[in-house]
Amino acid sequence: MKVAAIGIALMIVMGNAKAAIVAVFEEPSFPFYIASSDYGPEFCTYCLKASGIACDTVTAAQLADPAVFNARRYRVLVHSYGNSFPLLAADNLRAFHAAGGCILAMGGVPFCHPQALENGKWVDKIDSLGWNFVSHQKIGTGLWGDAKDVDSLAHADGDPLGLGWLPLPPAPGGITQFLMPPLTPEEEAMPRAADDPRLPAEDVVTPSVVAMKGGKIVGAPVAILHHNCKDFPGAVDIWAGGSVEYTFTRQEAEQVLVASCAYLLQASGAITDAERLTTLAAAKKRYVAPVTALPSTSGPFILRAPATAKRLTVLDATGMEVDEKICALSLQGVINRKQPRVYLIGEFQDENWLTVLKGQGYAGEEVETLAALLDKYRTEITGAILTDPAVPDTVNIATMMAGLDHAVVATPELAAKLKLATVEDLRGRWKTGMEAYWWALDELWPKLKPQALASMEPTWVGPRDYLIQQPVFTFWIDCVCDKPMTPEQGMFLERVLAKMPPRTAVYGWWQQGDNGGVGEGRGVNVSSQYGKIMVCTVGAYNLSVHAGVPLPAVMTQKHPPAGSLDRKIYIAFLISDGDNFGMNMYACVEAQWEQQMRGKVPIGWGVCPTQMELTPSLMEYWYKTATPMDEFISMDGLGYEYPDSYGAAFADP
Repeated sequence: MKVAAIGIALMIVMGNAKAAIVAVFEEPSFPFYIASSDYGPEFCTYCLKASGIACDTVTAAQLADPAVFNARRYRVLVHSYGNSFPLLAADNLRAFHAAGGCILAMGGVPFCHPQALENGKWVDKIDSLGWNFVSHQKIGTGLWGDAKDVDSLAHADGDPLGLGWLPLPPAPGGITQFLMPPLTPEEEAMPRAADDPRLPAEDVVTPSVVAMKGGKIVGAPVAILHHNCKDFPGAVDIWAGGSVEYTFTRQEAEQVLVASCAYLLQASGAITDAERLTTLAAAKKRYVAPVTALPSTSGPFILRAPATAKRLTVLDATGMEVDEKICALSLQGVINRKQPRVYLIGEFQDENWLTVLKGQGYAGEEVETLAALLDKYRTEITGAILTDPAVPDTVNIATMMAGLDHAVVATPELAAKLKLATVEDLRGRWKTGMEAYWWALDELWPKLKPQALASMEPTWVGPRDYLIQQPVFTFWIDCVCDKPMTPEQGMFLERVLAKMPPRTAVYGWWQQGDNGGVGEGRGVNVSSQYGKIMVCTVGAYNLSVHAGVPLPAVMTQKHPPAGSLDRKIYIAFLISDGDNFGMNMYACVEAQWEQQMRGKVPIGWGVCPTQMELTPSLMEYWYKTATPMDEFISMDGLGYEYPDSYGAAFADP
């Protein structure tokens, strides 16, 4: 990603060495409390450095050491663990704050759950120590208030952080926390306990993002706290999200983080207002506004293919190695761009679907080898795009380039064996897959169809032919499903989704096996946040052919006679996973369809309506051969999304 040198290097000179003036607390295995680990220290460090704000990470032991962590060395502490903090650092945190050090709190109420390390585990000591940490006298960051079921979030008048341009997420359900305002002068003049935890009247809270309910402001989840009191004179703090942090996208969280940190640096005299504005501009430049407004002209939800030729060239690819299959499917995709003419047997069931096509007026002519298929269509391709075995994600880069350059995807060894000219050699171009995908977002995205994306693990084969035929931006986030994505991965995923028009499809799938990839829940949620819909097509062969078959006439189901229900226990049989094209084509539906018991008991068959667009011949076959005991039902509508997140992406949910 091109992030270097966008902003300014915010540093101060200490002796002969340059030192960062922002500290980010980072401790391995430290507990997050009402805070998202997605926006933890790694995320904060990544975003700050991308905007030119130099920062150090400090451990719990360093946070407790006044020789390492102090207000002379650091102007700002970024605390992203929410409510929890290391107990051993309590005294030094107060000293830092009392000396004018500023605190930026991401997540929940800061410094109210002290953690002690016992037998290698962090243990919450709040019950034994009491709540005196949550007080002005102890560390000084203020108390919390809350409101239930707020209607919306809005930018406060005056826009102190310069974020008035930023779209805000929907208000969270349940309780919304925020920084409680200081005592009024009248309240402070009244008799009260010496250890009253509330902020003194001299301190000033300035809202930046407010929570609205019934047309009234009920709190400020993002707020600035200026200390004018005797305990922490000159210190400035920001509560940057509280319990609303979970509703922020990564892009939104980055803008709040950077703007808050820049404000504190200026307030502490570390940078000028001009430098603060330069930093804000650097962060805003990276923001990709979600394209969620209703477009003036809507394209089709599903990308159809040109009309399929009546005579198809057929190659059996079932015995091929993965690299050969990918090469064969890339050739199929390139040839089928102009007119679908190549059909591959990728799974055993593809022979049955070829038989179905023949029954609908199509014919097939077999070739024996990949080389023979290449020889037949060699004049229609420009050569090969060579993948880099050291960077498996170059298979996806080559997939995008293949449709643009009319070239096949091949390893260097396979290209040499098949005597293919080199169109592009991707070896040594990038060190990592993410580096390659950022390049593709800049260079290839403008040339591809913007109405679709594909999440494809590089060794997956189908529906690579269809992705090349269209052609479609294809990527993979290589992480562990139940672990946070790296900041770079998360930002990439959000920015590419933001570029797509609304109500468009993401093909492929979010997960590889039990652990690999973004993961089902996270992938569907993030794509829904950006108004996109998953169409699960992983493992589906020949979509570049099937999508060119004419749509059948209106078809109706053969319902059995309806009767009344008696007071009995009924058992319903349902073949589910109907949103998964590959499963339907080869397992969930088709593998069961020919069973002798079908038609003797009522069964619900889950299918996705988009299969009518992408595989009309299959749907026509199922409908024609169905019995009154077979009932087709829609599992996920047109695709897979989370309605609450999806609806919130639009101006009118």
